[in-house]
Amino acid sequence: MLIHCRLKLLWFSLTVSLLFVAQTPSCSYAKALLLATANTAGSYYPVGVAISTLLSSKLAENEGLVVTAINTTGSGENIHLLAEGKCDLALVSGLHAVQAYRGLGFYVGRPMKNIAAISMLWNNVEHYAVRNDYVKKGDLSDLMELSGNFSIAMLDSGTIGSAQVILEALEIINEKSFDLEYLGYAPSVEAMVDKRIVGASFTAGLPIAAVSQLFAAAGDRVTLLNVTDTQLEKINSNYNLWTRYTIKAGTYRGQNSDVQTIAYPNILVASDRLTEGEVYIITKTIFENLSWLAEIYSPLSQMTLKNALDGVQLPIHPGAAQYYREAGVKNPEILQ
Repeated sequence: MLIHCRLKLLWFSLTVSLLFVAQTPSCSYAKALLLATANTAGSYYPVGVAISTLLSSKLAENEGLVVTAINTTGSGENIHLLAEGKCDLALVSGLHAVQAYRGLGFYVGRPMKNIAAISMLWNNVEHYAVRNDYVKKGDLSDLMELSGNFSIAMLDSGTIGSAQVILEALEIINEKSFDLEYLGYAPSVEAMVDKRIVGASFTAGLPIAAVSQLFAAAGDRVTLLNVTDTQLEKINSNYNLWTRYTIKAGTYRGQNSDVQTIAYPNILVASDRLTEGEVYIITKTIFENLSWLAEIYSPLSQMTLKNALDGVQLPIHPGAAQYYREAGVKNPEILQ
């Protein structure tokens, strides 16, 4: 899928480059904006290239805006690049964004107030997989009964950040009923299949390749845990970030029933230095071309005007807010 996306991007980027060459007089006066993404192996980079290519192709000639995607180490660096004025737009996880804005987590004592949201892009869906031996109620409370090692992903990853918030909110870490391991997705799958760990957490857009591999190798021996409404309320007590999400039956081979879990958004963020007019036309262009973006990266098919602000816990940039009001988006808590 990712290779297919990159081939599409390569073809479209070449087309746009040729278009720019033909329009050199117009583009010579264009304002250049930088969009921070992540490393080239993940999903942020191809999504960022798709968005920047779309915006440049639509806005260079008539609006004088050209957007270039740059690779970074991810959400953490992107927040700092925005704060330091070294980029204009960025893809960030909703958790990083709210922690940075409110001065929580890694950002304690140094809140970053010069960032504003444009839209959610796609959801990071929480997957808590455990061996069937430990499934009692089939929800996150089963984690309290584990005896063995549980992987919450690599240190400094986005997954470990959300897992720590969730497990602390449910007071599961405090119970110390299991030992934490810090494995990447592929090593977590291998360790579960080999019974060296009893479970693992995975967080990304659907479907997660590692979870597909886990179900292919051990689907009759593992279960994805549900998240109850009470658990969701506790998890959201500090952030109000996660929303209800259903992993439909059949998403993974051998997954025979729906999983009621939760998700938080990846969001497109702007520097507050961008003008209202610039962000208005950026937002409008994105939402008028959602079908093209969804072809590049399928989780972007989740984007709609109706859910554009789901889980977004940052101030909305005035330019984006103007577009949403004109488009009839109803969210009085955010769109003042």
